Amino acid sequence: MPRRSPDGAVPKRATLYEIAAAQAGYFSIEQAAEAGHSRQLLQYRLRSGEIERSLRGVYRLVQFPSSDREDLVPVWLWTNRQGVFGLETALAIHGLSDVLPAHHDVLVPSTWAKRRVKAPRIIQLHIEDVPAADWQWIGPVPVTKPARTLRDCVKHHFPRDLVTQAIAEAIERRLITRTEARREITPQTDVELRRKLAAVQAKVVKKHERTFRKLAK
Repeated sequence: MPRRSPDGAVPKRATLYEIAAAQAGYFSIEQAAEAGHSRQLLQYRLRSGEIERSLRGVYRLVQFPSSDREDLVPVWLWTNRQGVFGLETALAIHGLSDVLPAHHDVLVPSTWAKRRVKAPRIIQLHIEDVPAADWQWIGPVPVTKPARTLRDCVKHHFPRDLVTQAIAEAIERRLITRTEARREITPQTDVELRRKLAAVQAKVVKKHERTFRKLAK
């Protein structure tokens, strides 16, 4: 078994464990190197069954049990922790859509535009800078905040019915305000979207009014 990395560093199992523990058991090859694990040592641990490969350059300690949304972690690590989940994936994570995404939408910085990267089939990359203020951590991964998510869905011309329902749901659950929906998410020029949203909100108001009347009896 290889004892040291090429630079002479002694592998730190505890350090690698701590890194993986915060990431649902996953770690990147760069993080392994920081913990003194050479590629040869990773190959040894791979053959011994201690770890398994998830994506190119991303591994998982098999001793960790499965957890909710752990499939997102290797995707995020594959982006070298530079990406943020958005669009349809973010809608699903925020519970604003019942549609099960066929892939993971990941927004990566504009610096990626110069890279010749072939993303795995499960990943749909979108070159777009997302400021830290629009990030929200859900578990071990970053996701665009509800307002940013909905704004991007409008920008990317998602079906109006899907967007309308998602906006109405976000307002009802107080993930966004009506002011945000009116000023930041629904374009003034998109009259149809605004009309659909108004109609959906009117139905929600009537639903709540009926509920209140029943409780008052």
